Amino acid sequence: MLPQDIRDALRGLYPDSVLDNTQLEVTVPRLTGFMVFTLIAPQKWLAIGSAPSPGLIRIHPSYYAPKTATGLALIGHELCHQVQWRTVPNFLAAYTAEEERNIAGHPPWSNRFEAECYASEQRAATLLRQRGYPSRQALALPFCMCQGSPFR
Repeated sequence: MLPQDIRDALRGLYPDSVLDNTQLEVTVPRLTGFMVFTLIAPQKWLAIGSAPSPGLIRIHPSYYAPKTATGLALIGHELCHQVQWRTVPNFLAAYTAEEERNIAGHPPWSNRFEAECYASEQRAATLLRQRGYPSRQALALPFCMCQGSPFR
């Protein structure tokens, strides 16, 4: 289950059913499933977050900042994917089809599921800053990849 302080901070931004029924792991996400990547050096990607299955999100320890608007918004991005897991029929297949477009040269945010969650993340960050949560140094623009390595 998400820690109570995170659920309290994000309540009203994401459905209670998602906040109350999602497990958070602070760990280096594995290079499989749904992930958010950030470029940390030329040709070197770091997985910073994932929503690998219904009810589970993973956040990289270096990006876990639950006392900041940016850190909470990243958690919110993954919670947005949890909403998608619950509401989009055959979400895994639908997401995979969208990611295939990215491999064909489209930017990551052209994936409609990622676009929705990036927008959700930005709204959450703005509202959390208005509520008094401090900003954190901006994270690099994430690159989302499904089912495999960002280098294929």
